[in-house]
Amino acid sequence: MGLSRNLIRQKRDWIIESYSIDEEHPGPFPFCLGKITVNNEKRELTLIGPGATEDPVDLITIDDEKQLICINGPLDYEQPKILNVVYEENTPSGRASTRLGVEIKVLDINDNPPVFSKEIYYATLEESKQQGSEVVTVQASDADEPGTNNSTFKFRIESILPVPTNAHFDINTKGESGIITFKGCLDYKKENKYTILVEAKDQGEKKQLSSTSTVIVEVLDQNNHHPATSIPFVHGRVKENEKDIQVGRLQVTDKDTKGTAAWKAKYALHGDQGGHFKITTDPETNEGVLTIEKPLDYEKLSMKNLSVSVENEEPLFCCEVKVRSATQLWEVDREKCLLVATPPQFAVTIEVENVNEPPIFKPAVKHVYKKESIAVGSYLEKLTAHDPDDDNAMLKYFKGEDPAGWVSVDPKTGEITTANNLDRESPYVKNNVYTVIIYSVENGKAPLTGTGTLIIHLADVNDNLPILEQSQLDMCLSDELVKISVRDPDQSYNSGPYYFEILGDVQRQWRLEPKYGNTSNLIKESVAYAGRHSLKLKISDRQGLYLEQNLHVTVCDCTGSTSTMCETGQSRPQLAGRAVAVPVIALLLLLCILLMMIKCEKRREFIPLPGTFKGHVRNYCTEGPGQDIKPVQKNDGVNITQLPSQIQITTQGMLPSLVCQQQPCRECILTKGTTSAMSKWTGSVCNVEFHPNPIPIPTILLTEPSSLDLACSLSLDPNFKPLDAICRPPNLPMLVVEDKKCTFPVHK
Repeated sequence: MGLSRNLIRQKRDWIIESYSIDEEHPGPFPFCLGKITVNNEKRELTLIGPGATEDPVDLITIDDEKQLICINGPLDYEQPKILNVVYEENTPSGRASTRLGVEIKVLDINDNPPVFSKEIYYATLEESKQQGSEVVTVQASDADEPGTNNSTFKFRIESILPVPTNAHFDINTKGESGIITFKGCLDYKKENKYTILVEAKDQGEKKQLSSTSTVIVEVLDQNNHHPATSIPFVHGRVKENEKDIQVGRLQVTDKDTKGTAAWKAKYALHGDQGGHFKITTDPETNEGVLTIEKPLDYEKLSMKNLSVSVENEEPLFCCEVKVRSATQLWEVDREKCLLVATPPQFAVTIEVENVNEPPIFKPAVKHVYKKESIAVGSYLEKLTAHDPDDDNAMLKYFKGEDPAGWVSVDPKTGEITTANNLDRESPYVKNNVYTVIIYSVENGKAPLTGTGTLIIHLADVNDNLPILEQSQLDMCLSDELVKISVRDPDQSYNSGPYYFEILGDVQRQWRLEPKYGNTSNLIKESVAYAGRHSLKLKISDRQGLYLEQNLHVTVCDCTGSTSTMCETGQSRPQLAGRAVAVPVIALLLLLCILLMMIKCEKRREFIPLPGTFKGHVRNYCTEGPGQDIKPVQKNDGVNITQLPSQIQITTQGMLPSLVCQQQPCRECILTKGTTSAMSKWTGSVCNVEFHPNPIPIPTILLTEPSSLDLACSLSLDPNFKPLDAICRPPNLPMLVVEDKKCTFPVHK
């Protein structure tokens, strides 16, 4: 024992005493286990260890006088199973003369029942499960002494609700586990859930203890019912050439649980060799939906017969009990019913309706390969169509799409020829391909149109010359070279690299490097002067096709702030600035002139015309023309339409401006002059400049009243147009012309 190392030998060897007591001993207490052997001498007795001086304290005590070891209360086997204490005999001097080990063994009794690991177990069991399959395993344990009858237990099924009709549940004990199995056949429609009460009971000799647990088994519905139909015939009608059209719906019923794989129907088509139809399952109603996936042709097939079979997504099963046994698995039949049961089938008849169809090109697309240089009128291809409703129908052919207008089509034969030159470099050609659409129209009350496509693949020919991308270049005197770029829309084998040459006697000033390549550099020699140079270049493509072109090069002195700038290069920003400045300056000048005119007119004093007025009309202006007046000839006037100035002045908030635009003054006065207008002061008079040979003033014919445009002086002959005449000081003398003549101020 572990105590032997702590015992000290004194006068005699130490002794081990052993006692036993049943756990949970009822007493009475203190209950003495026995007498301890000690020397005759009177000694002091002491107990040390668990149960005495350690927990549980004072459970074990010793009677010094009677030398008895006693228990003061019941003991539990499960905690602890053995109590080891030390008994000491002490001399009057306090020295221990004898030490004695005492062992108290607690004897187990059956005071613990088996305990399940769960109060309730849940399990699912498929209806189609084979008998003998495990349903669920339960677990239990017993706290009594292992290996004894008190801790050994067995499982048994105490009850099952509801009582199975064609099934039986068993439980097998394996150690602390209980395995539940079944035999027979399950039927979801009769019993879809079982509640099993399981008992675990130990094998105690004096008494047996037990406990129970509940097992709930849920049966899952499986496919043990075929789909059924009450109407096995379906008739549908469809027009030819239609697709994605529902033809009919096939209805079935199923006794299995809705929404499960045992209930969901799966349809299969039979007799659809052309693959024209498709059938799917409606997930809500479980109906079969029959649709057209590929159009039908009435001329080939006017009636279509199909058959449709239906089954469930889950395979069908069946189970029938033949013989029951108490110890063995039952005898069941799981195949006979499968041989008898047959899935339902539908007979489907589809009637095809004839419709008027457009002409059909066969093939619908044709390809032709031609060079772009073929002559106008060349044959390209022949696109023909046929009427599927009438093989002898007369068809006409027309162009549908020909964006470049390159082809023509024979309306009777569909023969396509070129109507214009083909050009591979045209913007209508994509990736060397030009597409033409041809229509075929049938003769009938409601003619339909068919469409055919001709794809023309154009092969390149060398029909484009290499051209300079820039024919004018600028460079500074300090520059050595300028890059020359060429464009040629032909394909690579008919375009670059190019061969560059300079023609003429300019080799001392200019040269090209490299002479062969996609681009070249124009190199300026040091002797080249500043100014404009015209060079003639000869540029040849890979096939030797060339073009002589003029290249204008402006050489500029670009040094210093006052240097000469290139017209087309560095001078452009200045030219742009000047171009903007010119109209701005003109507007400012015009504004100044207007302000001066307004200022001058406001300062001018009114000089009355001599003579007597009657109201606002002079008395001599009410008469007819004078005797000395000759008819005015229109060709005698000076037509101011030749004048370059077209200045128009509009006023707002001032006196009105009377202007005769693009009309001779005399013609203006004759057509608009009245004494009333002449008598009104508007601040505008007919101003003439003093001239050594004055122009005769014609007589003014006053006819019916009208507004006299006294501002017509603005449109007089250039001899009368100086600006100083318009803004003359008001104290200038007036030249008065009587006898029905206009009055003008004279500038001396």
